[in-house]
Amino acid sequence: MSPINILIIIFHTIALVSLVAACLIPGGVVQGQCISTPKCVGIGDSCASELHSTCPSNAFCDSLTFVCKAKGAAGDSCTTASSGVCIDGYTCVNSKCTAVKYLGMGETCASTIQCSGTMLCTNSVCTNPSFPNCTSSFDCHWNETCKPATTTPGGVSSNTTTTCSPISQDGDFCSANADCEIYSSCSKSKLGVLSKCMSPFSVDQDGSCQLDTYTTCDLTKNLSCSSNSSTCAPMSGDHCLPFNATQMKSTLTSLQSCRINNRCPLTNNETPKSCSPKNCGTDFKALQSLLYQCPPAVIPSTANVTSSTTSSTTTTTGKPTTTSSTTGSDSNSDSNSNSNSNDSSRLINRMFKFLYFVVFILIISS
Repeated sequence: MSPINILIIIFHTIALVSLVAACLIPGGVVQGQCISTPKCVGIGDSCASELHSTCPSNAFCDSLTFVCKAKGAAGDSCTTASSGVCIDGYTCVNSKCTAVKYLGMGETCASTIQCSGTMLCTNSVCTNPSFPNCTSSFDCHWNETCKPATTTPGGVSSNTTTTCSPISQDGDFCSANADCEIYSSCSKSKLGVLSKCMSPFSVDQDGSCQLDTYTTCDLTKNLSCSSNSSTCAPMSGDHCLPFNATQMKSTLTSLQSCRINNRCPLTNNETPKSCSPKNCGTDFKALQSLLYQCPPAVIPSTANVTSSTTSSTTTTTGKPTTTSSTTGSDSNSDSNSNSNSNDSSRLINRMFKFLYFVVFILIISS
């Protein structure tokens, strides 16, 4: 799964958990923003005891047992019964964690399974045999997007044939988000004007937005897309972001520039062999550190990371031998979190279990 998909899931989460839950998350105020601080737990630990319990970045919270389990690495055994069982960019194929669809148009390949969209690996190159026709932007070059050939700026085309066309730059007119660079959005700065491509998190209050696009409204100004008006509006109530909005905006903007400079094509997934992580490592890792606040756990080589789901041995052998928490003393953390009233704790636990179920559904449907 790519970082942008992870970001989408996080914003779904923020929309679900507001008011009561946000006020009870331990954290602080940074540049006027409420920043939540997760409780980092280890592999084999419960991830349902508190709203802010977070698994290591190389683990996932099992949606049935609410226990942190290690994600499978390349070639590890896996099951499709749970989502996110493999490390990011890898998918469970034939019971093995496999890198799929992580290469774009024109990149060197060894198998069609590596190529994004509907492309084929032809003569060791990911190729769209129907080019310039396309079914999605994954079938196009790095500086192209898949759209109806007769689309006019701000208009809607009735043409059902889609072709790879030059991508619109920030400030150019557009008809849809797909017309713009990755992470940018097609938005109106105010009512009555034509839509233009806008850089990540740059649309001000009253600018247009789409509920399924989460990089439009300026988070640094506490704006989010209103479900009532489909415009950027101040967040209602007390919302805690799981990251610093200013850092997220600058990191995503920097990563976008790096991708463009390195001519990175659009891919379904991103692995260490994909263009973005390979050429924009600093920005890519910075984005991951914002999305994954808990560092990876040390996994013993003898641990069976995915195949065992019921044996208690998983908890014993899968637990890292090093300190699993980076937020200070566990006893102090537990003492602080237990200071809330019993009624609030029970409410948080119920919300947390429901939240994980919703996020699980979002992941498997993405």
